[in-house]
Amino acid sequence: MKNFSFNRFLRIARWTEQSSRREYLTVLVIMTAAFLVVFIASLSFAESLTVEQSVRQLKYAAQSCTLAFFIYYCISGSWIFSNMATRQQSITFKMLPGSDLEKFLVRMVYTVVVWMFIGLLAFTLADILRIIISLLAGATWVQSSWPLFPQAPETRWRLFVNDCSLTFCGPHPLLVMGMMFIQSVYILGGTLFNRHKQLFTTISVFVIVTVLIVLDNEDMLSHIRGMFTHKTRLLAALGSLMLMTITNYILSYALFVRKQVVNNKLLSL
Repeated sequence: MKNFSFNRFLRIARWTEQSSRREYLTVLVIMTAAFLVVFIASLSFAESLTVEQSVRQLKYAAQSCTLAFFIYYCISGSWIFSNMATRQQSITFKMLPGSDLEKFLVRMVYTVVVWMFIGLLAFTLADILRIIISLLAGATWVQSSWPLFPQAPETRWRLFVNDCSLTFCGPHPLLVMGMMFIQSVYILGGTLFNRHKQLFTTISVFVIVTVLIVLDNEDMLSHIRGMFTHKTRLLAALGSLMLMTITNYILSYALFVRKQVVNNKLLSL
């Protein structure tokens, strides 16, 4: 089957949703517990806290949860073919009536969209549980942390596209695109490696970043920064991240097409 069929795509998507419910529920419970632990570790439920102290604690907790969500969403890319962990699962998925492109796109949608939805849902459930715990503990001031969650990255970013620190509130486009790029690297690693996908992908990313730091040429970067305006550098950074993200998706699809049902090697080559 070489032609793309939207009907087959939907059938594969429904099959994937039904066969992966237990996995999604497990991750939802784990992430809800993780966010709740962050909240409990970051907050004090003492009645003597002032409103300013409570707001400061809640803001810190939202920042910690944002970091946890960032890590979770990035490494979720390595779960793209978690439905092919065993020989029987691989045979079942490969034998589904549909083209390789349809099967790959279904897994991509679930990796990029569904895992994000599950992470946000887990944060919402943890936030509700935190509010309930706060009320039971007799807290005098209680507020949802959702308004602070997308604004949590209020930090100073030193970017190669700008020679000064940037301060921003909310999901900065470069931050969002960077998160998508890192997840695409884990998607590629999840397709390339047959065992210990998260570990080997993380090691590969660490080695690449280390090499780039070692080869960093400050004079060349200063020269490049002087040639273009800040807006141009920012757009170039966004375009480069988008291009590399799409490239990782294409490479992942090429590896998936070659992926064998039985492959005991470390790499899917």
